[in-house]
Amino acid sequence: MTEATMKVLKSALKLSIRERARLATDLLSSLEKEKEQAEVDKAWEEEVKRRMLEIEKGLVSTISWQEVDKQLERNQHARRKA
Repeated sequence: MTEATMKVLKSALKLSIRERARLATDLLSSLEKEKEQAEVDKAWEEEVKRRMLEIEKGLVSTISWQEVDKQLERNQHARRKA
């Protein structure tokens, strides 16, 4: 453990049981969030690779941002009417 970590630990051990339990829960939760984010990042990376492969193989075609913008505008307009 680093000196900074030891200092934090010593301070944490002075907390009440309730405060230590809360701190432990928050620390463990932060680890889960990092793990979940890593899984999300990996899934997006795989999705991007899959999509790029589809484009390269000619399985799908791309459209310009201007066309995407027009389609979004038409969809929003249609929803407002509904």
